Amino acid sequence: MMKRGFDYQVYYLLSAKELEEQYLAGTVTTLSRGAAFASGKAISLKTNDGLITRRMSFWSRRLTGQSVSYLVITLFVIVYIVLLMQT
Repeated sequence: MMKRGFDYQVYYLLSAKELEEQYLAGTVTTLSRGAAFASGKAISLKTNDGLITRRMSFWSRRLTGQSVSYLVITLFVIVYIVLLMQT
C-alpha cells in the first residue's frame, strides 16, 4: 500500500509539472524548480526581501520520506520477529 501511495505521489507531481510546463510556462515554475532543488542544485527565489538562494542538503536528499518509511517498517518487522522468537 505504501509503494502504491508513493507511486501516486510521483504521478501527481509529474502530471502537475506537465500542466505547469504546457499552460503556465515562464509564469509558474514551482515544480520545475522543485525538481532541481530535490536533485541538489541551487535554486533562486525572488521575494519582497530580495533574491533568496537555497540548496537541499545532502542528508535531506538521501533520507527521503519513502526510504525512511521503509526503514521504520523493516525495523518494526525485525523487532516483532525477535519478540515472537523469545516467547
